[in-house]
Amino acid sequence: KTQHSSTSRMADTVRDFSNYEVNQENIAPARRGRKADALTRIITDTPQRVAREALEAERAVFERRVRTPTDNPRDTLVAWKDYVCWFRNYNPSNIEDLKQLLEKATNSLLAFPSLFQDFDLLILWTDYTDLCLEPQEVFSFLNQKEVGTNHALFYEKWARHQEAALKYKDAKKTYELGVNRRAEPVDQMTRWKRDFSKRMTALIESRKTTHQDPLP
Repeated sequence: KTQHSSTSRMADTVRDFSNYEVNQENIAPARRGRKADALTRIITDTPQRVAREALEAERAVFERRVRTPTDNPRDTLVAWKDYVCWFRNYNPSNIEDLKQLLEKATNSLLAFPSLFQDFDLLILWTDYTDLCLEPQEVFSFLNQKEVGTNHALFYEKWARHQEAALKYKDAKKTYELGVNRRAEPVDQMTRWKRDFSKRMTALIESRKTTHQDPLP
């Protein structure tokens, strides 16, 4: 029993030392040696570096997918959609890089007019506008290019940005535009316009009660 216990401890020591040897290969030598805590941090960081390298490898795969020529433009749209989804999962707090990726995706997909009324493309654009300082300019551009204009969500998102900027008259016109164009789903478009009217009525009454100026 004693001999077995001793052998087991020796095996554990060998395994620990082997792990140390593997990690040691990535540790640059220091002229005056390294403190134990610093050496521990470097070894502990090795799995993190491996994880980062794995993520970079996955990202490279997505980069190749979105650049691969295809006879079906929707394959490219799906590739960008998957890329953005992957990025959100692994970089949820990196808003600036997400914005750049969405800008890259949406601008790239402008090369395919056949996709302009694809709902998935509209989602990419609305996600991008949510991160923009001037989202209304983007929606004006999309309206001019007729990107996503068949969908009720286009007018809801546009009007919501106008409402947030206190441009209530513009928001009203946007909702009316969506209803007049019979953006789909039609019942949802009508409901969103009705909800906006209720919000405006409540806001007007509130401003009257507090003796504020009329809505701009």
